Parts: sequence; structure tokens; C-alpha cells
Amino acid sequence: MKIKNRLYMSAGISIILVVILLSIVLVTSGRIAEENKKHQLLMDVYESVSELDIVTYDYLLYHEKRMEHQWNIKHDSLGEILDGLAEEKGLISIRADYAALGNLFSQVTANYKERQEYIQGGASQDKIDAITGLEERLVAQLLIKSHSIFTDASTVAEEAQAEAMAAQRLAANLTLILMIILAITVTTSSLLVARSISKPLDELTKGAEIVGKGDLEHRVVVKTKDELGQLAAAFNKMTEQLFEDITERKRAEEGLKQTMAELERSNEELQQFAYVASHDLQEPLRMVASYTQLLSRRYKGKLDTDADEFITYAVDGATRMQQMINALLTYSRVDTRGKDFKPTDCKSVLEAVLANLRVAIEESGAVVTHDPLPTVMADEVQLTQLFQNLIDNAIKFRGDEPPRVHISAKQKGAEWVFSVRDGGIGIDPQFAERVFVIFQRLHGKQEYPGTGIGLAICQRIVERHGGRIWMESQPGEGSTFYFTIPIKEVNNSEQSNNE
Repeated sequence: MKIKNRLYMSAGISIILVVILLSIVLVTSGRIAEENKKHQLLMDVYESVSELDIVTYDYLLYHEKRMEHQWNIKHDSLGEILDGLAEEKGLISIRADYAALGNLFSQVTANYKERQEYIQGGASQDKIDAITGLEERLVAQLLIKSHSIFTDASTVAEEAQAEAMAAQRLAANLTLILMIILAITVTTSSLLVARSISKPLDELTKGAEIVGKGDLEHRVVVKTKDELGQLAAAFNKMTEQLFEDITERKRAEEGLKQTMAELERSNEELQQFAYVASHDLQEPLRMVASYTQLLSRRYKGKLDTDADEFITYAVDGATRMQQMINALLTYSRVDTRGKDFKPTDCKSVLEAVLANLRVAIEESGAVVTHDPLPTVMADEVQLTQLFQNLIDNAIKFRGDEPPRVHISAKQKGAEWVFSVRDGGIGIDPQFAERVFVIFQRLHGKQEYPGTGIGLAICQRIVERHGGRIWMESQPGEGSTFYFTIPIKEVNNSEQSNNE
């Protein structure tokens, strides 16, 4: 038998026992509810009889009209309760006493009224004595009936309470017995199923340990035809396949090691290049720039025009080379020299950027505005460089009118989307990707100065922060650069926007 069928059978037996248990619980619950209801009704009878007994004594003591009216109300209320009860053995005598009690009370009240009339009418003492004796006998019978119905009601209420408690005990005992039977059955079936599974699993476990130690020729022996047998066959087939593929895998590992070694060597060469560029190349380049500038200052106008032009070319070339090396170093250090992310107020960053660009803003007549900006988790230095590059480009690539630059930020899902909008010369949409490529320029250096690496650095900074950058533009209509920064937990109260 398959393991699945064994489990289904065990579960089926458990479900049947649970259904039986629930059925018994429901039946006994209904029985308990009926007994409790019956007990409550009989308690109502008992309480009504007790109240009627008290009113009876009060009337016999004081003979007030008010008490007679209360007695009739209590008597009628008891009658309504008795009418709502089914025929019970204990209620037969109560119903008989109830009817007799009503007749006796009527006779007592009528006899009392007649005696009062005799007394007020001046009847003879013999008549008064005779009617008084009759009244005393009726009162005695009334008290006997009242005591009898009170005793019967008390007895019936106690019996109902005992029956309700017996029903509860029966339900509790049946439930306990069935729960014990259910626990024994489930435990037994579980042990049987586990025993039929544990041995093959032990074999598979041992086989897996042996194969894990490198013995791919080991085979698991499981003779059962259930799922574990199928699993053992699949396991053996897997070890055969592993044994066949091990040589190829080792060759792949050797190739991977060789590739990793080449990558490490390449990284070392790149690091060496960065060192050479930042130290060895910078010094001779500074010397070339210094001497060409010295030549320009000392001999400009003293040689022919060709010499002046050549010197100008040399100075310009050395200066641009130095700018490009510095820009390339800045680009390469975005990942290697970046600082840890910390809560950074974008408004404060923008204020620092505007201070850095104050001269360019004043010379161009630019107007820079911004919406409320958030606090984000970022490298403050790199975020400053990001804003400064974008705003500087907006000022540089302006049209005839003074540039107007607007910075805003909106939360979209789990990230902040920043935008830097200008009204400059714009960019053809076909170059939307090219502008982020290192050293790619859309304009000549004479027309617009620069190294062509600023937007590439912006992209590198944004990607380090886990975001993305893009632009939307049309020629002559200005450009809008967008970039995103993921929203992360800020460990201070500056998560809200700053005005």
C-alpha cells in the first residue's frame, strides 16, 4: 500500500471518530439545553409558588384589598407558567393543588367579607361565631394547600436540577471517553505509518550521507513499492548521473577558477591604472600644462602667429587632458570612495549646491526654485555632486532667456522620484540614452565647455543608491531629468518633507 493511501486511511479513521465525537457532543448539548430549560421553568414555578405563599400569609394577617389583588395576580402568573409546561409526573399534584388553592382562597375572602357584614349589621353572636369557625377551617385548609404546593414545587425544582447535572456529567464522561479513544487510535495509526516509513527513510538518509562524502558508487536498497521505493530509485539514478557528470563538473570548476584569476588580475590592473592616472600621469601632465602656459605668457606675440596658435593648442590640450583624467578618477571612485548612507536633508544639500554655483547663477541670471524636499538615506557628498551636475548643466545649456530651474520630489510607492526641470535648449529624444555614456558630447567644446562625463557620474551615483535616472526633452523646449532614490528607514524625525 502506498504511503498516501496509508495516510488517507489514518486520516479517515480520525475524521470518523471526530464526527462521532461531534455528533455525541451535539446530542448531549441539546439534551443539556433541554434539561436546563426545564430546570429554569420549574425554578420559575418554585419562585412563583414562594411569592404566592408569602402573599397568602400577608393577606391572612391584614385582609387588605391590595393584598387580595396581589394574590390573584400571583395566582394567575403561576397558572400561565404551568400552562407552558409539558405534562410531568411531578406537576400533577402541583396543578391539582393550584386549582384547589384558588377555590379555597375565594371561599376565604368571601367568608371574611360575610363575617364583616354580620359584625357591621349587628347579627347575633351565634351567627358570628359560626361563620368565624367556618373561616378558621377554610384558612387551615388554605395554609395546608399552600404548604403542599410549596413542598411539591421545591421537590420538582431539585429533581430538575439533579437531572440537568446528570446530563452534564454524562456528556462530559462520553466526551472524555471518545477523546481517549480518538487519541489512542490516532497514536496507534501514526506509529504504524511511521514504522513503515522510518526504516526506508533511514536507508535514504544513510545513503545521502555516504554520497555526500564523495562515494558516488553507493546505491540505496529499498524494496518497498511505495513512494519511498520510487524515491530510492530516483536517488540511485541521480547518483549515477552525478558520477557521469563529475569529470565535466571538475573541468568547469577549473575553468571558473581560471576566469576568477583573470578577473582578479584585471581588477589589479585597473587599480594600478587608477594609481598611475592619479599619481604618475598627473605629475608630468601638470608639468606640461605649466610649461605650455609659461610659454604662452612669455612668448605670446613675440613669435609668429603659427607659433602662438600651436602654443594655444598645447595649453588647451593639456588642460582638457587634465580635466578628463580628473573626471575619470571621479567616475571610478563613485563606488570605491563612497561614504555610508545616512539621513540626508535634500533641502540642505540643495542650499549647499546653490552656494557652490553662486557665481554661475549670478552671471547667467538663473532663477532656481524648488518644492518641499524630503530627507533620504544617502551619501551626502555624492548627492550634492548629483544635484550640482544637473543644475550646472541646466545653467550651461540655456537658451537666449535667463535659465529657470525647478527641483521637485514626489513619493511613488517605495521610492522618491526627483525631477530637475529647465527651459534650456533641450535634447533630441533619440539621444536620451547617449547623454549618459561617458565622454559622449552632443555639442562642441567651443560651444559648450565640459568633459562629457557629468551625466555618466550622475548615473553612477544614482545606481549606487539603488535608483535609476532618465530624461525627457524636446529641442527648444527644455529638459527634465528624473532620478529615483528608494525610501529607507530614517532614524530621526526628519522623514517628513522640509519646507
